[in-house]
Amino acid sequence: MLYSNDVMNKLKSVYFSRIINMAAPMARNLAGGIYRAFSASCNLQRIQRCLSSLPSPLSCQGSNTFSSAINRNAQGSLLNISLPVFNAVRSKVTFSIRRGKEKSVRSVPSRFFRLPWGIYIHARAGRNKHKWNKPDWIIARGKQHVFCNKSRAKLFDKMTSPYWRKHRHYVDDPYAPYYKRTGPGMQGSYSPPKFLP
Repeated sequence: MLYSNDVMNKLKSVYFSRIINMAAPMARNLAGGIYRAFSASCNLQRIQRCLSSLPSPLSCQGSNTFSSAINRNAQGSLLNISLPVFNAVRSKVTFSIRRGKEKSVRSVPSRFFRLPWGIYIHARAGRNKHKWNKPDWIIARGKQHVFCNKSRAKLFDKMTSPYWRKHRHYVDDPYAPYYKRTGPGMQGSYSPPKFLP
């Protein structure tokens, strides 16, 4: 079947446009990968120059192993680059740009409640899941709150601003019995008599 020149030109343009539309994402991904590898190799060379400029007394075993790993990666190909992994720290309180006030992590005040003596409480996890399949004593236990430990309380104090750490008084507060800490060594608590032999 023969087509005229106009029809052939239209078919060619449609065919080539489809090929370009299919090949463009692959080309973008390939170019992005090459760019990332190249920028990582530039960063490795910059780190290597900084480590080589340090005086010898400041060098430690960790920096030597790190610089040797950089040397090995710099001599290899661009695709075999391994950088050290740094975990994100969520305990840092950031500051606002306009006034310089502390900005807290909003998930802490929404999930936890701070008592005046410094400990945090929270509801049990999964207390509303599959209630139809739970016995009554587990449902009753899900209505109770749980104390956080000391390390988590310190971490949450770092993650919140003074606005959320301030104690507030409410009428008929259900948490009022827990506002005063009780236990051994606390003021007004029971202390056993001294042992006399």
